[in-house]
Amino acid sequence: LFLVYRIDYLFVNMSPVCTAADLGNYIQVSKLGQMLLIIPQIIGSVIFPRTASGFDRKELNTSLMIIARLFAQLYFIILIVVVFAGHWLFTWLFGETFNEMQLPFIILIPGIFCLSVVNLLSAYFAGKGKVGVNVKGAMLGLFVVVILDYFFVPVYGIIAAAAISTLGYAVHLAY
Repeated sequence: LFLVYRIDYLFVNMSPVCTAADLGNYIQVSKLGQMLLIIPQIIGSVIFPRTASGFDRKELNTSLMIIARLFAQLYFIILIVVVFAGHWLFTWLFGETFNEMQLPFIILIPGIFCLSVVNLLSAYFAGKGKVGVNVKGAMLGLFVVVILDYFFVPVYGIIAAAAISTLGYAVHLAY
């Protein structure tokens, strides 16, 4: 899973259409997205022992659905803020050289939502002793990201990298 959300840096760095500034903008977008995964990871650390102990699965399943819906609402609010104020916000926070963050971040937000749910489900499956599901999902997501990054990032740059990462995360969640 680590490679799924880091391998695109390599492709952006090697892309003939991406500058060092593009790489910096994309890495910053990715890091902000990863910061949004902190809370899902903390929640996952609670889900794992609950699942492993045989906690009431119906209640746990209901809780997972509620948490996923709350994440969807939170990320939708973040998306709206970034759509309307992202350019100003990013350049104000990080400086004028980070002026290309808005669109990649908008494209990446649905993928971050997918990764948030994946974090919850990974803890759930690990608690049930089905770690293979997590590994196969991550491998499938990595395969999608590597193959598509190889063909599209050299042509379309950081926009393609963000879209492909979102697609890879969605494939992992769908699996």
